[in-house]
Amino acid sequence: MKHTSIFLLTLVLLLVSSTCFGQAESLKLSLKEAIDYGLKNRKDVINQQINIQLAENEIDKVRARSLPQISAGFDFRYNTKLQAGFIAAGLFANPDPLVLRFGAPYTSVAGINANYEIFNPATVADKQIAQKNVALTQANAEKNLIEVKLAIAQVYYIALLDQEREKFSENNLIRTQAYYKEGKNKFDNKTIPQNDVDRLKLDYENAKITYEESIKNSLLSKMYLANQLGATLNVNISLSENLAEVLNSVPESIIKQADLNKRIEIQQEQLKLDYNQLNIKKQTKIAMPTFALYGSWSSLQVSSDFQFFNGQWWFPFHFVGFRMNMTLFDGMLRNKTKYEYKLRETQSQNALAKLQSDIAYEQASSKIQLQNAFSKLKTAKGNYTLAENIIEIDNVRFKEGKITLSELNNAEYTLATAQNNLLTFYYNFLMAKLNYQKSVGEL
Repeated sequence: MKHTSIFLLTLVLLLVSSTCFGQAESLKLSLKEAIDYGLKNRKDVINQQINIQLAENEIDKVRARSLPQISAGFDFRYNTKLQAGFIAAGLFANPDPLVLRFGAPYTSVAGINANYEIFNPATVADKQIAQKNVALTQANAEKNLIEVKLAIAQVYYIALLDQEREKFSENNLIRTQAYYKEGKNKFDNKTIPQNDVDRLKLDYENAKITYEESIKNSLLSKMYLANQLGATLNVNISLSENLAEVLNSVPESIIKQADLNKRIEIQQEQLKLDYNQLNIKKQTKIAMPTFALYGSWSSLQVSSDFQFFNGQWWFPFHFVGFRMNMTLFDGMLRNKTKYEYKLRETQSQNALAKLQSDIAYEQASSKIQLQNAFSKLKTAKGNYTLAENIIEIDNVRFKEGKITLSELNNAEYTLATAQNNLLTFYYNFLMAKLNYQKSVGEL
């Protein structure tokens, strides 16, 4: 039976959390469900999806540049003083040079202009680069998803461990309370001294403190899990999995040789390499000529007095044309830019080679670490089961007066050691499991 103070502590924690955070939402989650919830609600994941949309919009912007560009304009002018023009002597049988002012005080021009690029190699290159940038942004988003999954899984497993630690502490509290009660009975029957009763009481009080601490730690780990999921802190999270199931989650038979190309980091670096190579090709393409059609429909109005709305003073004119443009010399800017991207290409090739080597090592080492952690966990679980059996027998023997308090304490110490070892090796195994899944691209 639990002690009244423990019940009150739990009640207070529940009341405080309810008061501070309001009506609590309840979530019972498996690891997969927790990950799915986090991927749906975390703001950084949502921002990554927006980044993809922004990158896709860049493709649309490049395509828009290839469509006809149509503009309209209007210009109204009142010439306070007309510009002078010079006519040399001898022109129009004029013996002396003349200075004349051409134009009219009121001038207006309204028109529609159109330009359509038939062929622009730079636009073609920009479209390819924009498409590659979308693929790179998608790879970055996938890398972020993996990191989010890893973070959620780590916190979920820590919450599982804290939940198991709370169970251990509760069981330890129940036993020490029973020992203390039994000790007082033995003292009343004058079979043990007061000093032994005091020791049993001290063990019981320490067990209460440990249990209270385990409750708080379990609550904090679930709050941290809520934070990692993008949920509000007042959510009431319970875990539908338990540590016993974890032992069967990665049997030794599925540990196999992994494919390097499944790692998103390899795909990212390859996309960076492709991106730099496309920019190198672009510098060659922008030296090629561009071809465009253009045209204009306009109307000019001139008058010596304001007759803007008089149609007889408006004179339409229009034209169409074909334009070719080619840069002959750009101050070596194109060559410098091309050289820059060649250096970046070399960097990407070196980074890709190093990454492949690092990942190969990571996969090999994580496989060994997982196998070792799995083996040690099975041993620790066996030791814990053995320690439980010993303490169960010694508990009966203590009641029967067949063993001393010192011998019972030794058994309790052995059980506590087995509990701590089990939780430690569970943690090592779970982290090794996640590291292995990440290394082989299965997270």
